[in-house]
Amino acid sequence: MKKVKYAKSLIITSILVSLGAIAWGLYELSNNEFLIGLGFIFGGLAMSWNDWKNLFKKKNLKN
Repeated sequence: MKKVKYAKSLIITSILVSLGAIAWGLYELSNNEFLIGLGFIFGGLAMSWNDWKNLFKKKNLKN
């Protein structure tokens, strides 16, 4: 049970960090730093791609 809670907290942390990276990338794009902004957006998406995919897959299975 303890490992499941630990895994869930890591997934939530990964998603929050990826959202932060995407938000920072959008901020950098607004400051005309295109390469850095796109790098942060790509990094944020790549960082938790599997977590997002599993999150939406589980919701579809419940319905």
